[in-house]
Amino acid sequence: MVEFALSLLPFLALLFMTLDLAWIFFGWSCIQEGAREGVRWAVTGSGQVETALDSHIKQVVQQYSFGFANASNVQVDYYPSTGYSSSAMPASIDGQVGATAAGNVVRVTVQNVSIGTFGPIFRTVTSLPLSASSSDVMQ
Repeated sequence: MVEFALSLLPFLALLFMTLDLAWIFFGWSCIQEGAREGVRWAVTGSGQVETALDSHIKQVVQQYSFGFANASNVQVDYYPSTGYSSSAMPASIDGQVGATAAGNVVRVTVQNVSIGTFGPIFRTVTSLPLSASSSDVMQ
């Protein structure tokens, strides 16, 4: 009985740690899939009004992320295909005429998605913030 009790505790600790890590990886892969599908939707929607396209992209991200992401977690940015700034970061063309034109780059970012764990794996009981991003050239 004592041997069983001594071997059960480490086994359960390992089991719950594995479940926690699997849950975190599942959450991250879901928001990554949502970002990927949002970019896929955006690529085929070139030429639309930016605000309408952005709201459709956010709906697609919510649908494909299994409820992990909300519209407030999703950010859609448009960049020109050329013309990078000196800091090697492209200058965003959000809100400008032609932002959704073919040839521009669209980036969908899902950030600050909090996912709770079953136990304090990383010595914290707070939620872990996850983020994912995907980008492609609009057609």
